[in-house]
Amino acid sequence: MIKTLTSFRFFAAIFVVMHHMLYYTGLGSVAVTFFFILSGFILTYNYHDKFNELTRESYFKFFKSRFARVYPLHFLTFILSYIPIYYFKLDYSIKDTIANVFLFQTYIPNYKDVFSFNGVSWSISTEFFFYITFPFVMFVVSKLKKKVLSSAIIAVVLFAICAVIGYSLNDKMGAYQVGWWAVYVFPPFRFVDFFSGMVLGLLYLKITDHVRRNPIPFTILEVGSLLLFYVILQHHYMEISAFFFSLYYLPFLCLIVFVFSFQAGLISKILSLRIFVHLGEISYSTYMIHQLVILYTVIFLSNGIYNRTSYLQHNLAQLFVVLIIIALSDISYRYFENPMRKLINNLKIDTLTTSNVKQTA
Repeated sequence: MIKTLTSFRFFAAIFVVMHHMLYYTGLGSVAVTFFFILSGFILTYNYHDKFNELTRESYFKFFKSRFARVYPLHFLTFILSYIPIYYFKLDYSIKDTIANVFLFQTYIPNYKDVFSFNGVSWSISTEFFFYITFPFVMFVVSKLKKKVLSSAIIAVVLFAICAVIGYSLNDKMGAYQVGWWAVYVFPPFRFVDFFSGMVLGLLYLKITDHVRRNPIPFTILEVGSLLLFYVILQHHYMEISAFFFSLYYLPFLCLIVFVFSFQAGLISKILSLRIFVHLGEISYSTYMIHQLVILYTVIFLSNGIYNRTSYLQHNLAQLFVVLIIIALSDISYRYFENPMRKLINNLKIDTLTTSNVKQTA
């Protein structure tokens, strides 16, 4: 397990929570980009040698583990979203319902309802595209000469193509317009984030045994990567709005993932503490349930908790809601997410097991 990257998942999830509580609203899209990059890195780290030969058994073993990882909680939160839908008088079609249940809502240019039901599930729909394609991509990569260099060139080409597409759609980037959907939601476009993470994973595996993990230079690198990201986050140096959904932050987030993957600096030592690792482990539950908790709070307690104000009591109330989200995430992880994952993985759909997987993404 790469403990630092596991811990980072919690902070990314908290960024999304802050976004939905209307604090620093740009952090939500940044966090999603980070999740996509990290997913590509971790899956490559775990499965880099599992698809040198692509077989039906290996593919279904992989997909079953991914399905067990994300789908049960998605379906539970889908059911729990019906109370807010009824309360706020939202009207979703049968097509929206089916698309959400089977996680293909991001493929349909129905921009208005892409955040239907448990709205954050759109990113899981995009992740499923990565899961479906990953074994094939990993198989092709395994056949390349100079895998890291060739993959890096492909990633740069994909980035350039996405940049051209984003630039061409820049005047259609209003909320829920076609450009917004294409560059932020549509899975093939977001594949550049995931594949960039794959390239980082390949590079890490290639050089990790040759890197001296001296804490002083790595601490400098860790602090530097975070400060650089903070500066970029605070100051937008370009006016192409399409880039801020993904591409603008992609290189800087890749740098953070790569630097912290070595777990060698002082910040890594702090992030490797058990409390942060556990918060990272429950971060998928945090991500999936937080918006529902906010909406349930609005319904049953007070709408003022949701809106950002300068009043201390409201800010303290929001902190209390965050603590509830974390507590419920821990309960979900222990008593639903993990048991359901084990149950599905133990189903005798194929003759393979998942015991040799190092770390879940």
